[in-house]
Amino acid sequence: WKLHPSLLYDVDKVVMMASNGALWEADISDSNNVTFERKGKTLVRVNGVFSPLPDGRVLITGGDAQQKQNGINLETAVNSVQIWDPADPKKVYTGPDQDIARLYHSTALILPDGSAFVGGGGAPGPLDNLNGQVYFPGYLFDPQSGGPSTRPTIDDWPRDLQAGKSFSLTVDNAETVKFVTATKSGSVTHASNYDARWVKLSFEKINDKTIRIFNVP
Repeated sequence: WKLHPSLLYDVDKVVMMASNGALWEADISDSNNVTFERKGKTLVRVNGVFSPLPDGRVLITGGDAQQKQNGINLETAVNSVQIWDPADPKKVYTGPDQDIARLYHSTALILPDGSAFVGGGGAPGPLDNLNGQVYFPGYLFDPQSGGPSTRPTIDDWPRDLQAGKSFSLTVDNAETVKFVTATKSGSVTHASNYDARWVKLSFEKINDKTIRIFNVP
């Protein structure tokens, strides 16, 4: 697993990339009996990054297709963006290419609007990238028009939350809310996104403007 990406993508579920690009899930719900299951395969990415998307899928960016020189080779850099779906683990969507190779010391973070910042890379080279790009996943676009998608608007929310308690949100149209998740961007170093979290939350629609969310993690 050396310098291959890993991520706690769901509660007690870790996805890790093997040296051949295979994706393995570690179930850590029982610390005395951690189990592993192969879930699919993607492009090999030494120094790549996994990031949790708000819809539960995993964004895969950056990296080098070879282990040589600890994965800092421009000739074999992997520029394509991919998305892995735990609900359909054998399928990996491949999107557009990044303009710049993101190798050693690169990072990727999910932003509040659901887009992803991908940046950095270098020290040691081959590029010292003091720059970044933003990737906009497909859920931000209307599939018919290609323009920005219509998204629920949160009009009011509590300023303080208590773990294990419920809370309510005022929205413009509760009927458009299909699911609610909590996403923590994380912090990436050496291909591991150590501090990222993703939790799907239970909720109910109170009226056409209000939803109640249960069991704050």
